[in-house]
Amino acid sequence: MSQLILNPFELQREDSNHNACITTIVEIGYLGSKYLRSADSLVDAAKIDSSLLDVHVYAICFLYRQGLELVLKDLLWKSEYVLTGKKRFAMDKKEWGDLGNHRLGPLWRSLYKNSVELLGDEFPLDAEVVLQVETLFKQFEEHDPDSYAFRYTLSKRGGQTLPNLTHVNIRLLADSVHHVDHQLSILAWHLDFLCEQSSEYGA
Repeated sequence: MSQLILNPFELQREDSNHNACITTIVEIGYLGSKYLRSADSLVDAAKIDSSLLDVHVYAICFLYRQGLELVLKDLLWKSEYVLTGKKRFAMDKKEWGDLGNHRLGPLWRSLYKNSVELLGDEFPLDAEVVLQVETLFKQFEEHDPDSYAFRYTLSKRGGQTLPNLTHVNIRLLADSVHHVDHQLSILAWHLDFLCEQSSEYGA
């Protein structure tokens, strides 16, 4: 019974092997990468034991989607910073624009627009890759437009959240997410460089 009184949200010295570290100041892209890695772990577990496929599929889809959303928002606010000089936490919430959006499509389109404006001919993703990125986001949005469907059984407007979805191939999903995340990491390298330059010269 005493175990029920213990607080799992504080350091346990007698069970230190199971203490996970919480970092209080992180970029949202870093947090997004953790969601993606968590999904990867569940995919790996389900590949080993197929009986876990139906157990983990909702969490896998949610974690991949949430991870991509945060990665997109991280890159979007960096592009906004280079363009405007305003840091996300210094912005009034009314100025957030698509940063306050949960839809992957609008987030990507705003990021793409900003990135093309900033990088011009140095924009690193070719037309085929851009189409691949957009296709995955459209596929997510078809079933989960606002990061709600894989968390709840009823939608905000009532009715089932996934009325037209019957199967998810988790291996193909993982491969697709990894491909898109890799392309976003290439774009991130360019935006991080511009952010550093903006900070260095006081933009």
